[in-house]
Amino acid sequence: MVACAKHYLGDGGTAMGTGLDNKMDRGNTIISDEELKMTLLPPYKAQVDLGVQTIMPSYNSINGTKMHQHDQLINGVLKKDLNFNGFVISDWEAMQEIPDASFEEQVWISINAGVDMLMQPETWKNTMDAIIKGAKNNKITQERIDEAVSRILKVKFESGLFEDPLLQKNENKAETLRSNEAVNVATQLAEQSLVLLKNKNNILPIKENMKVYLAGAGANNIGLQCGGWTIEWQGKIDSTEKMTHGVTILEGLQTYSESKNIQVITDESKASEADVVLMVLAEKPYAEMQGDSEDLSLTGSLADTGNKETIQFVKSLNKPTVSILLAGRHLVDLDDYLKDWESVVMAYLPGSEGGQGIANVLVGEKSFVGKLAMPWYKDVEDIRKEDAELLYQIGYGLTY
Repeated sequence: MVACAKHYLGDGGTAMGTGLDNKMDRGNTIISDEELKMTLLPPYKAQVDLGVQTIMPSYNSINGTKMHQHDQLINGVLKKDLNFNGFVISDWEAMQEIPDASFEEQVWISINAGVDMLMQPETWKNTMDAIIKGAKNNKITQERIDEAVSRILKVKFESGLFEDPLLQKNENKAETLRSNEAVNVATQLAEQSLVLLKNKNNILPIKENMKVYLAGAGANNIGLQCGGWTIEWQGKIDSTEKMTHGVTILEGLQTYSESKNIQVITDESKASEADVVLMVLAEKPYAEMQGDSEDLSLTGSLADTGNKETIQFVKSLNKPTVSILLAGRHLVDLDDYLKDWESVVMAYLPGSEGGQGIANVLVGEKSFVGKLAMPWYKDVEDIRKEDAELLYQIGYGLTY
């Protein structure tokens, strides 16, 4: 296995209205050279320094130039300045989005910009023909061909592919999947990614001998914890059984039923017996362009359909409430609900082991250490405005 760092560069900063269907995916990232250097490059520099051997450019553009034709950022910054010595592999047929060029020209442009291997599953034969034609007509120099091939062969040799091309000698380590070590790491990652936004009257951590009513679609659902690119491209929501191995929030809390005598109530008819309510609100799983939306609200088009009903029911209970948000991004109408909730936890998408990680922090076995890596806006219209009034600043995050 050879690691791949993706998507280089700026895929998370595209502006609404510049991408597919006038939304964001595959759109344009507008950024200054200084900001690019300070914010976008450091993660790739760290991975190059650690020896990552393949890097994949993104579909997006930087200041109007598609990444798959960006000579300055691939040949210049990545290969020369960062001294990346592996090979650059294109995204799925992404070079075909280079504008104002024929198919052959798109092949030549992307290769000359520094892309060493083209992922062209549907047009591989035409791509090969274009490369050969380009080499014969000096549209691609022999020097560039040699560089690309050398980089690819280097990675293949060093990974042992030529010694065992069919993996006949490869040791089968399937039994190490979801090993105790892997589960522990995944659980720690979930614990450390949680951000505590509010904790009025120190309602958290949950105290011993408490009765907790657990509400919301995300309370017992691995699919909502994981989001997109899980089992299926757009993710999958659990129905009657788990889609994959893991620990839900309900199961995580139940592990403390004996040691801390925490009773978890899931029966709506018994909710009034609870000392505190844990409400798990979620977004639907999504990936790529399917996640583009200007409605980033807790009850919007990409929110779980049960959120609105859950919020209304929990409010009617008039109980101390902890709201846990399972979402791939900050939801902008949070300000409307803060007065009704004693505590708010941003859990992002904590993954298959996230339920245990969340439970460990909620009961105080671990503390909150996560900080916001992006500003939390009050409204979509505020995004990118320098003078926007923020709900929470970058770096915000409470602890016990």
